[in-house]
Amino acid sequence: VQYHPTNFHYIAVGCSDHNAYVYDLRNINQPVTVLSGHKRAISYAAYSKDSELLTASTDNTLRLWNVADGTTTRVLSGHMNQKHFVG
Repeated sequence: VQYHPTNFHYIAVGCSDHNAYVYDLRNINQPVTVLSGHKRAISYAAYSKDSELLTASTDNTLRLWNVADGTTTRVLSGHMNQKHFVG
């Protein structure tokens, strides 16, 4: 779980279903954004800017997301970090 750096009502969660979710804690019934693209579980999520989220997955990729529209802006692959952590 990662809190948004400036809006503390928002959190990002990486899940074993291969997705990351952004929730507004004032209304947790549905995620604000679903970020899909990893092929395996997401082990970590970290905001890099207000509108960017970086996720690490056990598929050996890092993905940089535009949280506003849910698109992947960059995929970094090929790393062999067995701990699968960002930050």
